[in-house]
Amino acid sequence: MSPLLVVGAAVLTGRGLLLVSKQAAPTTFYLPGGKPEPGESHRQALARELHEELGVHVATATPLLRVNAPAALEDAELEMHVFAATVTGVPRAAAEIAQLSWWPERTDSTLAPAIRDVVIPELERLGRLRPAPHPVVRRVPAADTVALRSEVLRPGLPPEAVVKPGDDDPHTWFFAAVEPGGRPIATVNVRPAAPPWDAEADGYWQLRGMAPAADARGNGHARAVVDAALGHVDRVGARVWCNARTGVLGFYRRFGFEGVGEVWHDPVSGPHLCLLRPALQR
Repeated sequence: MSPLLVVGAAVLTGRGLLLVSKQAAPTTFYLPGGKPEPGESHRQALARELHEELGVHVATATPLLRVNAPAALEDAELEMHVFAATVTGVPRAAAEIAQLSWWPERTDSTLAPAIRDVVIPELERLGRLRPAPHPVVRRVPAADTVALRSEVLRPGLPPEAVVKPGDDDPHTWFFAAVEPGGRPIATVNVRPAAPPWDAEADGYWQLRGMAPAADARGNGHARAVVDAALGHVDRVGARVWCNARTGVLGFYRRFGFEGVGEVWHDPVSGPHLCLLRPALQR
């Protein structure tokens, strides 16, 4: 299936990056923009969408980056062409737009994956957008989490001890709570994987590698990365399983996990229980 083609405007003001939400999903924020109509260029589509959605006129639009990521509001992959744009007029919610927000002025909003994982980090890297003043959760490369996973999960062993088969698979998603300076302080990853009780089963993902830094526990960061990972799996409607230490079963039960089978022992980290979370009803 071809990706969903959209254009988006990175409009930067003194308040930060302008984001919008739609009435169909008023708590999820993304860049203003939309789908080009037949015969429209990307710039023409951008100008039309911003006028319809915000009542503004595009003064300049410079290509910034192309993003391939899951769509926030549709069950599809999107190809988003992002333009660094300036506008004339005061943005106001119109048409299907529910509300406006600015990042990082407001950081308690749910961001579309493309915005959270690609657009905001790239604007920060370019020095065009100031980082949020506190840790934020986003998708990160597996390599960025090796040091933290080694410190928490396999202390005293070489870092490569935490590198698992499938870490570099494009379907494996690593999430981390990242401090303003770039340090990951909690991480977890998910990947498509059959559960141990049925090696031929489809429609399952494994949650693994949960690792909160010692100085970052008790602040909600571990819960936030698990929320992000499960949110990614929920988009495909799969069940999720994991192997959890028996001392932290309560943490996972808050997410809807229940025990499967008997307690077993890991020679390094002790007693574990396999847990299963049913697929989210879509």
